[in-house]
Amino acid sequence: MKVYAKSVIGERCILHSNTVIGADGYGFTANEKGEQEKMAQIGNVVIEDDVEIGANCTIDRATSAAPSSERAPNWTTRSK
Repeated sequence: MKVYAKSVIGERCILHSNTVIGADGYGFTANEKGEQEKMAQIGNVVIEDDVEIGANCTIDRATSAAPSSERAPNWTTRSK
């Protein structure tokens, strides 16, 4: 398991083997010439309380601000 700097892991979370949290994301954007350039992934990851993440999962850090359930209701780590 690897948890990168600025990642936030909530209470009572279970991270199984080979899980990676907060790695550099895969983001590209077109420059003024129309060529693809890698975007800086300067955000972080927030895993809220009572979350279990299975083996061999990767959750990359955000491009900017950490996603939240208020801003992105279809993407959340809250347990039901």
